[in-house]
Amino acid sequence: MVDKNKKQETTRSNPLNKSFEKSGASEKLKSTLSEKAKKKD
Repeated sequence: MVDKNKKQETTRSNPLNKSFEKSGASEKLKSTLSEKAKKKD
């Protein structure tokens, strides 16, 4: 429980980390969408 709170605090105080996580998620989404497009073909 304490570890979870600690991690959230670190992420909150580190905007760079947050934007990195966001870009990683969008990259994952992009690859998923391109995979779906390939399957359609």
